[in-house]
Amino acid sequence: MDAGGGTSEAMVWRLLRIGSAPYFVLGSSAARSLRLRIATSWDWRQQYQLLSVAMEPQPGGQPRVGWEAVVRDRVSSELHEVAGHMEVRWSHGRFGGLPEAKGYLDTPHHLVPGYYTLR
Repeated sequence: MDAGGGTSEAMVWRLLRIGSAPYFVLGSSAARSLRLRIATSWDWRQQYQLLSVAMEPQPGGQPRVGWEAVVRDRVSSELHEVAGHMEVRWSHGRFGGLPEAKGYLDTPHHLVPGYYTLR
């Protein structure tokens, strides 16, 4: 995935669930609340530049693929690293069919480029 080609940028957007319309993620736990506005792909491209994307197999009980992206803020030139992983899963029994993947974001939400904390 060449970071300059555009396909890697689209892949990162899919991994981060960035789309054509903004949306909000709201939640809470005993420790804190989560209030985010997720940028659109247009907003993201205006503020950030994707420098690199890497994907590698990871050890585990089931097949895993780790991913990491390096992003530069166009205004501050600050570099951000975002990481996550995908787990490949198979369904069994009456649901037996094609494999599916479950994605995990390993970087804390408030550190993800394009995830804006609401106050």
